[in-house]
Amino acid sequence: MFQLRLISLLKVLTITLLWATNAWSQTPIQRLDGNWYSTQWGYSYTLTNGVGIATSTNSPNFQVGQTIIQLSATSATTFSGQQVYTDGKFYRVSVILQPDGRLYFEGEKNAKWVMDRVNVAPQSTDNTYNDTKNLLIGRWYQKAENKTDKFSVMAQYVQDFLPNGTISQQTQYVTTTPDGLKISCLVNASWEWSANGNKIYQKLIASHVIQDFIRDRNGRPFDDPELLKLVCEIIKKDKLKQQLTTTVFTIIKLDNKVNVYQYQDSKGVIMEATDYRVTQGLSHFQVK
Repeated sequence: MFQLRLISLLKVLTITLLWATNAWSQTPIQRLDGNWYSTQWGYSYTLTNGVGIATSTNSPNFQVGQTIIQLSATSATTFSGQQVYTDGKFYRVSVILQPDGRLYFEGEKNAKWVMDRVNVAPQSTDNTYNDTKNLLIGRWYQKAENKTDKFSVMAQYVQDFLPNGTISQQTQYVTTTPDGLKISCLVNASWEWSANGNKIYQKLIASHVIQDFIRDRNGRPFDDPELLKLVCEIIKKDKLKQQLTTTVFTIIKLDNKVNVYQYQDSKGVIMEATDYRVTQGLSHFQVK
């Protein structure tokens, strides 16, 4: 029995020492060799000596089998190089190998994300991505209204989902005051978007708020430029808060007529909304 225990212990020691010797012999960049996956962005690659080959994609601008990342070591746990973003272009990145074994990335355009090591590279999501992408491309409309005891705000937008991973959006906000004044502000915005399975990721890149009009309860022009400016400035500040943050939408139903989805509001409450496919621009729906 004692001899068997020694043999067993020796086996464990041998395996452990072989593993440790191999780890010590590896260069810092070789320690990253293996399969990596982004839960946030839904893509993956295999790293070998700092070169990453895509094993699944979240964008039409890079394909499975394509080199999408190149890294070199700057210390035992830090790395630098370049990676392809969803627009298909390479951007500079810096990487830290964290104590928990994950890779923390910071890149151009204020991008930050984490990659998890996986035992087996996730299967390509090309077909799922393309199915969702193809259904989303086109023009969508939504109208919503919120009321309090004194004020109401109507918002309506038209979004154009473009094949290059951007969205062009035109929005009208109409605020109605207790005395019947209607105050209209327009917003032109641009977004980046991607899809993975039933998830849509949208990031607001830029927005421009335009003062539209003030009218009285009878629809006649009302002369109060300061009030118009005040209301539109509130909308402008709200858009600035949203800028460069990514919102995730979970698709419930998507076809050639509707996109029904869920998302979390600013308080973390799950909300549901529906966008309707249209051919007209915002001017067709706009309150004038």
